[in-house]
Amino acid sequence: MTTSNTAMAFALRSAQWKLDEAAFAAGAGRLCQEDARELAEQLAQLAGHVRKYAEAHVTIDVTSHGDEDTPEPLTSPEVTPH
Repeated sequence: MTTSNTAMAFALRSAQWKLDEAAFAAGAGRLCQEDARELAEQLAQLAGHVRKYAEAHVTIDVTSHGDEDTPEPLTSPEVTPH
């Protein structure tokens, strides 16, 4: 795993934990306005990081035709952000 991938995985997992905590707090009626605003700001920052990550990582989709041991690229590879 690259440093960039590790950092993204950590940021996403951290957001997941914070969202889990917020979900339990909201369900129990304990999610205060300050915590909700802080979470919203953190999610906005995460969204920016995810966009930058997506722009920096590109995946070329390749499919195999026939023999599974020798995949052939598509005649015009579809390039999608990863």
